[in-house]
Amino acid sequence: MQFGGVVVAHLTTVQLRGVSFKVSESARQRVLAQRQRNVHAYAIGTYTSAAQPTATEPISYNPYQAGHFFRVEDQASIHSAAALVLSQGKAYASAQASLFF
Repeated sequence: MQFGGVVVAHLTTVQLRGVSFKVSESARQRVLAQRQRNVHAYAIGTYTSAAQPTATEPISYNPYQAGHFFRVEDQASIHSAAALVLSQGKAYASAQASLFF
């Protein structure tokens, strides 16, 4: 977890609320051209220490597949979510109150 660009904690599970998913298209294009990974896609939200995770819809991102985050189930793009859980290398968004396009 970062605060002001400084790592302040290492957690096995993180839950965020009010999440926006961002992708830098110019950096994604560099990934496609160079075939070399770089940090260009991320989620922005407010950390929450809710006891029970509220996000259960698996989501993913693959720069070679699309320029946006997407639901694993049907490949529909997702740009924001009410909640996001990151756990054991997987990401889960809340199914309700999300903006799917």
